[in-house]
Amino acid sequence: MTSEYEPMVDQWYWHHDKGPSFCVTSIDDEERVIEVQHFNGDIGEFTFMEWRQLDVEPGEEPENWAGALDIGEDDDLGTEITDTARADWDEPAGDYHKDTEREDGPDKNPPQDDYGEGYMEEKQLGGDDVAVAEAVVVDLASITKRPDGVYEETLSDNWYAEYKEDEEYGLWTVDLYKHDVPEWHDVDFESLEEAARAAHDYYNNV
Repeated sequence: MTSEYEPMVDQWYWHHDKGPSFCVTSIDDEERVIEVQHFNGDIGEFTFMEWRQLDVEPGEEPENWAGALDIGEDDDLGTEITDTARADWDEPAGDYHKDTEREDGPDKNPPQDDYGEGYMEEKQLGGDDVAVAEAVVVDLASITKRPDGVYEETLSDNWYAEYKEDEEYGLWTVDLYKHDVPEWHDVDFESLEEAARAAHDYYNNV
């Protein structure tokens, strides 16, 4: 899922798939991070790339700020709020998104969290994976820019890659073709070199 809503300072957002709300407190274009405060008062942040994967929509400011104020006793706000214990708000908030079935990998049954919604995906390298990552060498000189603005790289007689830059976000998309048939697609790379390494890594492992 890719968020269709741009982050706005002082705007509240709601998760479609889980519900907790948060407010955007600042946007750092230089560091490319979005700082937020969750309903329970926890401070967090999303990278621009993570924001685009969130399933959220703008919402109204919550009427009951008991969560953010750690109120869990009777009548602390002049009302009988007894549904939330103080200890419940001591747990830190976590970033997440709903996991979806991947077509480009063997993991069809990823581990699930307590809500059965999956964990935020993070690529971790270790052991043999590190050796593979270090072995991927990309020669940017082999990548040419076509008149239509798309960058193209020939990997073999049958395989080639196309790289496109999103001018608004400065992120790169890669498409891999075999016999002119789309074989693999991925998005949100920070640079052309990073996108090319991902394409080579996929190509070297097929």
